[in-house]
Amino acid sequence: MANSVPITNFGLNDSFIIRKDGESTFNELRFETLINQLRRTNFYPNKMQESQGSGTAYSLTNTAAKITFGTTSPGLTLPTGDSYKISYMAVLKYNGATFAANQNVILKVRRTNNTAADLQNSDVTLVAGIITTNTAHFALVAWEFLYTPKSTGETLELWGSVATAPSAGSLDVTQARMIAERIVS
Repeated sequence: MANSVPITNFGLNDSFIIRKDGESTFNELRFETLINQLRRTNFYPNKMQESQGSGTAYSLTNTAAKITFGTTSPGLTLPTGDSYKISYMAVLKYNGATFAANQNVILKVRRTNNTAADLQNSDVTLVAGIITTNTAHFALVAWEFLYTPKSTGETLELWGSVATAPSAGSLDVTQARMIAERIVS
């Protein structure tokens, strides 16, 4: 294609004149239409969805449970049975917390429909230190792992716990986000 010129700057409303191989007629195609077609095919590999928690912070307890914010809790539903890179981020803060001994804090991703189970390689363990009525940042957790669902429509949620709840105050998850990127082979 001797007359090809790379396109480096264009908008969604720009149009292109194209001709399919073997055809003699030309057609006009808007860039937005092209992008939407690519998103429905394997040519657009990073089909991504994300969910972010919002509202009141979640206080961890000594029982593993869904991290539930006051308004929206992070969670994903995987539309296909393809493999995914699952990522999550969480911000944890001491809120007037007192721990008399070091405590394990666990974050993990759990499949909650079909056969409910913790996802392999999704868990992160942190150690909360000995503190007295402390209000401060504890940790920023960023974790990713690969996952292939057993079926379409699997629902994933972020869960957490602390081995022993603080004797005063709380250990809170103040922000959390989950991302699923479909891996196309």
